[in-house]
Amino acid sequence: MKTNLISIVATTAVMALFLSCDGPDYIGEENGHEYVNLDLPSGTMWARCNIGADRASGNGNYYAWAETSTKTNYSYSSYFYMDENNNSWKGYTKYTIPDGQYSAYWYEDYVFSGDRKTKLEDGDDVAFQSWGGKWRVPTNLQLAELKNECYWVYTTNYNDSGVEGFIVYKAKTSSDKGKNSKTSTASGSYDISSDANIFLPLSGYRYNLNVNRVGSEGNLWSSSLSEEYTDYANCLTYSSYGSASVSSLERIYGLNIRAVCVNPGDAE
Repeated sequence: MKTNLISIVATTAVMALFLSCDGPDYIGEENGHEYVNLDLPSGTMWARCNIGADRASGNGNYYAWAETSTKTNYSYSSYFYMDENNNSWKGYTKYTIPDGQYSAYWYEDYVFSGDRKTKLEDGDDVAFQSWGGKWRVPTNLQLAELKNECYWVYTTNYNDSGVEGFIVYKAKTSSDKGKNSKTSTASGSYDISSDANIFLPLSGYRYNLNVNRVGSEGNLWSSSLSEEYTDYANCLTYSSYGSASVSSLERIYGLNIRAVCVNPGDAE
């Protein structure tokens, strides 16, 4: 009996040690890709890295809005949903709203003739197309929640990688929500090794053949078209100055995608 008891205790200790090596309890996995639970009100889980990156500090791929493939030239002429006779801001053929831009493709004789689609369909959602499962490009509201519910810490050297960006922590207090270390002081201490966080690199954006403002700003597409103009879509922009805001950019720009999922592990 004594031998059996010792064996049980030893086995339990080994199992506990094994489980403790499994990683922090705020990290999980959906369809083969890791997410971080920042304890957000919506239940949204954020991917640990950008799509196309193999580590948190990697920039990953750049995509024009509603496109699912990378390319070398981010311009009107290369945009997937573009009227071949236009090749300008007037030529978008999908995701169009009555915005009063009467000379555009989505109007005929000053009458709106577009589709009124404002949210990415699954076929145009690069997160779903690349990772499957419950992964999606975040909505406008999910980007705003990340900005307003977390504490953002700016760093010039994330995990000794030499990469600039923001460590976005689960806020420890209500007073820390929506604040960042460049403009305010946290009410408590934050530890990258023990507190739930994701890292957003200042990876810039792509336009025409160039990558611009790397190390100065970062941008993440949302799944939402601008509410004002067909030729713009919403995004989260954050800069080395410490600012972060949900704004909009022209759809032809190449931005990063940080995927999200809700209720991971549940049956579809």
